[in-house]
Amino acid sequence: MTRMISEIKTDSREFMLDKYMPFLPLLLVFFLLDIASSVLPDMVFSTEGLYNEIARFGTGFILNVLFGLTGVGLIKAALDTLRGVPLKVGTLFFAFQNRSNRFILVQILFTAIKTALVLPLIPLNEYAVRTEMSTLKYYAFYTGIQLLALFITMLATLRLIWANYFMLDDLSLDAGPALKKSLAFSKGKTLQILYMKLSFAGLYILSYCSLMVGFLYVRPYAEVTYANYYLSRK
Repeated sequence: MTRMISEIKTDSREFMLDKYMPFLPLLLVFFLLDIASSVLPDMVFSTEGLYNEIARFGTGFILNVLFGLTGVGLIKAALDTLRGVPLKVGTLFFAFQNRSNRFILVQILFTAIKTALVLPLIPLNEYAVRTEMSTLKYYAFYTGIQLLALFITMLATLRLIWANYFMLDDLSLDAGPALKKSLAFSKGKTLQILYMKLSFAGLYILSYCSLMVGFLYVRPYAEVTYANYYLSRK
């Protein structure tokens, strides 16, 4: 298992040596949209209170679904790169322009799982205000909940993430059949896929330490590795 993933990662890394530049415009737009989707709910609903917390979560949910469609654009960019298709910034918005309802349904599923797991943040925020919790303690709890939600979301969606790949390869394929194809594709390979995902954890941590600059290298490398895995197993 580890040998196969290592070979795919090595092939992807060597393949990407001279192909990072076309990714840069897409990644810069992607990161700007990521920041906007994270900051806007707090800006619009900045005051305290249960109503504003719920409204903040609802707005964040919608923005996360829409932002997730740009993530599909990065998958499309990785597949295009492997197939020798030139990249353009418009590739990032492919899911918005090609039967977007299919991609939205899949993204709603992924976002619903993630949102359900971070719901404890609502009572945490209320408790922090009532008890005047220290900033350090609050962010310790906040970060812990976010990291746990991220990990559980990854586990919960591990066998479903390939639906976007199948829909990108077949524009006539609906969300339901694509999810079924994803389940069939990943059957018996769950640990292999988990290992592949976790193998990038160290690089992502280093990217955070580099003030996100490292993502310009790690994200294309990771996306091309996943796409390479999909194409080789398909």
